[in-house]
Amino acid sequence: MQRARWVRQSALGIKGSCSIEGAKAFCLHGRSDFQIQPIAFAGSISVSELQAALLCPTRYYFRHILGLEALAEFEPGLQPLERGKKIHSILACFVLRTIERLKESEPNFEDLAGLLRETITGALRPFQSEAVWQVELERLTGKPGAPGLLLKWLDREWERMLDGWSWMAVELPFDGLQIEGCVARLKGRLDRIDSHPQLGLICWDYKTGRIPGKTEVMDENDQPQLKAYLLALSKGNVAVAQKADDGCGAGYIELRSPADMKHQIMFDPAEQHGDFLRDWERGVSASLNSIFAGNISPLWIREDRPCEERCEYKDICGSP
Repeated sequence: MQRARWVRQSALGIKGSCSIEGAKAFCLHGRSDFQIQPIAFAGSISVSELQAALLCPTRYYFRHILGLEALAEFEPGLQPLERGKKIHSILACFVLRTIERLKESEPNFEDLAGLLRETITGALRPFQSEAVWQVELERLTGKPGAPGLLLKWLDREWERMLDGWSWMAVELPFDGLQIEGCVARLKGRLDRIDSHPQLGLICWDYKTGRIPGKTEVMDENDQPQLKAYLLALSKGNVAVAQKADDGCGAGYIELRSPADMKHQIMFDPAEQHGDFLRDWERGVSASLNSIFAGNISPLWIREDRPCEERCEYKDICGSP
């Protein structure tokens, strides 16, 4: 807490200095200031926890080891997280119902569209008295002359079905994924896996917000989801899919609005990703081992660059 911003500002007031450079000089800490006792860890961490650890060890320590959560702030309207969860559950339910129906017959697009509307309406019926959910219902299903978000999604999915792709499974959990050279195991859940008789498998991650660019996914540490899912598939940790070193890909399905709806492949199943995943796995192992050894230096010390503006732990870690 001695790194908290109000403490630093008070100390600066006593010293009679108000300059930013003076604040940085006064609050400059060595890496050893963020060295703690080694963390005895022998369990599994989730992909979201891994994302926090790779982005900033201090954030991971505060949030996932100490359990410090930011105070909730009131925001009017439907919250993005709540909307995202509801869309994920609607799509999971609809795809499962469709997979069962496909075992019995060959439905056409109109049959699937009717089933999707029925699934959306059923999921939102408990909230139909609330105006925000009424608006969301129209956003998802559309109105005459303007197809909604999920109807447009289905239209794209239908095109993929005609190209030979089929829905294989949804909401697939994995656990105990070994990270080479690390005591921690990785756990997560894949939104969906598709299969093609010639092209192989592809796992999809639904995104109701902006999807990251390919450079962010391939080169930066804060987007580990698709890489973790591919690693789980390659090592045979996903129950429904056989161990697949080749012929396996991954991508995002963007579900922001009817105008921002697309399938974006990040790892083409036609390409081999084994060498890339092995390098990434070694980097993940080194990062986690450093944290478990007690080095929880924040981003602004570890990489000498500013932290995220929206990080809720900036006032605690002493970020300038």
